[in-house]
Amino acid sequence: MLKPQALENRINTEKKHDEDFMEHFNDVLKHYIANSAFSIEDIAKELGVSRTQLFRKIKHYYNVSPKDSLIKIRMQTAAELLQFEEASIMDVDILPFF
Repeated sequence: MLKPQALENRINTEKKHDEDFMEHFNDVLKHYIANSAFSIEDIAKELGVSRTQLFRKIKHYYNVSPKDSLIKIRMQTAAELLQFEEASIMDVDILPFF
């Protein structure tokens, strides 16, 4: 049985690892956002995990699937373009990820 301090250290290490993973996941999504051919399988490969493991981790932390996360990032990007770049809906519609 682990001592309280050892258990706390282990929990903190796992939490940091998970935070790093989620940060890397978000970076990968942002990097490949314009590539409409980039799939969930490609994301999993980029992160070095199986598709199933990716689904479990993302579902656990974001309560949505990886695909829904990708859609959300793309929608946020489109909203930012419309709001801050004064782009028209037609401009956003022709982007490769739509």
